[in-house]
Amino acid sequence: MRIASPIFTAEEICRRQSAVINKLNEEDCFIALSFHNSYYLSGLPMLQWGRFAATILFKDGRHVLIIPEFETGAAAIESPITEIHTYRDSDGPTHTKVVQLIAKTLKEREVKIAGVEAEGIPASFQTLLTKQMPNVVFVDRTDAVNLTRFISSDEEFCYIQEACRLTDIGMHKVVEMIKKGSTEIEVSRAACNAMKDAAKTSYPLNVSCYLQQGQRSDQCHALPDDLFINPGNMVEVVIEAEVAYYQASLERPILVGDVSTEIHQACLIAIEAFNAGFSVAKPGGQFANIDKAARAVFHANGFDQIPNGSGLMRGIVHHTGGRSELGEVRHYNTRILEPGMVLTIEPWAIIPEVGSPRECDTILITQNGAEIINTFPRGITQVANSNAL
Repeated sequence: MRIASPIFTAEEICRRQSAVINKLNEEDCFIALSFHNSYYLSGLPMLQWGRFAATILFKDGRHVLIIPEFETGAAAIESPITEIHTYRDSDGPTHTKVVQLIAKTLKEREVKIAGVEAEGIPASFQTLLTKQMPNVVFVDRTDAVNLTRFISSDEEFCYIQEACRLTDIGMHKVVEMIKKGSTEIEVSRAACNAMKDAAKTSYPLNVSCYLQQGQRSDQCHALPDDLFINPGNMVEVVIEAEVAYYQASLERPILVGDVSTEIHQACLIAIEAFNAGFSVAKPGGQFANIDKAARAVFHANGFDQIPNGSGLMRGIVHHTGGRSELGEVRHYNTRILEPGMVLTIEPWAIIPEVGSPRECDTILITQNGAEIINTFPRGITQVANSNAL
């Protein structure tokens, strides 16, 4: 496993850049402004909080990185791009200065048509760009980078595997804490701390653990409460880890003590829905097939409240961006699954008087089918806890 600094090799970043350039048509360059795509194409994970980074790819290979001056040291380590244009806070409003530097670069390179990541550019950027460069035609080519990102390289997969390893550790800690009769908040904190303790120190890390008991599990991202986890409940647990901003997710319904037949059956149906979706996750199939197969299980059992699709493309996905409509597991998404794609299958329905039990794993599409990357046991996990005493 390669977990090192720089986060990615120069060869890996250059591979991505070439793949995006090869997807362009008449465009002279491609401009990435979002955190995830600028990071993906430059190698520099600069969080854009009040300041912005822009990566501009040119067909002649003389790419440009625009960043705050104080990030030049990090760029020298993480990015193979050598032409770097910088700005300071004292230069004026960040939006304006970054656009001015982009416009200056495009003018120097005599750009006539520029591909842009329109999905990641704020309206203010788009307005300023067209005002600064009225003679340049800006074309939305978000697809050029998104379609490249969809296939994970070996280097990227190392970080996804590490994220899956941490989510497995987090879920094991959840089970341990539930057995002790802890509160929701105590369980969540312990799981997050276990993942942090198990992590290596050489990569950026974000972890989270959501959990809800009973009917409240239909609020899938609700924060844990200061309530004891008591017998007779179903606890829906969502564990996420981002390693170098590559995200994995793991979800399980955990049954505490003896539960009602209705709760037990609902969990079995959720697992059956996952299995149905996973069974059709194959290269050459459609994203839509996964969602349709999972939904069919819920419909067959009389559960028609299905508020979400059945998963999404993973990779550089974080809580401020990175998702793409092209990578959503939805019944209308006819995009074809390909080897190297990493996604989560996470079907769920709202089940009256029970909540929303969900089975979710991070999977890899292989040459012949798909494999689950997580190692936490699948199926129903049932535990006793000390609150039953």
